[in-house]
Amino acid sequence: MKLDQKQIHHICEKVLNELKTKGVIIFKTDEKAVLQRMITEFEKNLHDEAAIDAEAKKMMQQYQAQIQGSEMNQSKLFMMIKKELAKKKGFIL
Repeated sequence: MKLDQKQIHHICEKVLNELKTKGVIIFKTDEKAVLQRMITEFEKNLHDEAAIDAEAKKMMQQYQAQIQGSEMNQSKLFMMIKKELAKKKGFIL
């Protein structure tokens, strides 16, 4: 699911407010700066995952002939490739 800027902002704001309400965090800097950093990191994470998806799709295209000759489920194979790429890059899915 693709998230737009408004949805990302809403999610980050909700998480930050929940952490604040439960007393899990204490701000040492401006709360708006913390929210902006959360949004930036969230967007970076989405971008990094999209890059891993693209790399996994490219690998599947390279081996399309072998994949079609086998009885492997393509969506399961895609997820296996994606998990392996993420692991190699130190990215947590």
